[in-house]
Amino acid sequence: IGDDALILPPSNRDETGIIRIEASKERYFGFNLRKFNAGKSKDTVDFSVAKSQHFAQELYETRIASLQRFVAMTVMFHQMGKRVQKFFEIISFGWWGYRMDRTHSIMRIATTASPVSGADVREQMKYIRLEKKLQKSINTISGAYLRHKDRKEAARIKGLEKKAMRVMDDEDKHLDQPNIPTRK
Repeated sequence: IGDDALILPPSNRDETGIIRIEASKERYFGFNLRKFNAGKSKDTVDFSVAKSQHFAQELYETRIASLQRFVAMTVMFHQMGKRVQKFFEIISFGWWGYRMDRTHSIMRIATTASPVSGADVREQMKYIRLEKKLQKSINTISGAYLRHKDRKEAARIKGLEKKAMRVMDDEDKHLDQPNIPTRK
């Protein structure tokens, strides 16, 4: 193995090849990877830590976070439905009361997780900001160029008009003068 190869922490696989996951005892996620590769390039180690964190975040998102959101949304909407049920009973003295479990208003709420991590969103936002700045710069330069071109064209037309006026004035002067024969 070359000097650039990263040293990985011991495998989590047992003798049959099945991965056995135990609770992490690291001070922070990626601590062991940094510890085993203390002499390596910081960029290489950081990239490996980020890669392993990305995988761990995907596992967390698909296994735990989506379930937490589902339970939270279910509880929230059940409580909201319960309050509406009680509200109608109270304001109508029982006349408009109904049982929430007997209604046909089944709530279906989309609780799909975001397909990208927060770090990816942050990078995308930076890219969009940069793209907007670039577009604004292009628009500013294009606008200035078009204004310059319009002014230049207006000046050219004004010059042509002046030249035409001089020619017309010269012709008028020529017509106003009497025809005096000249000697040859």
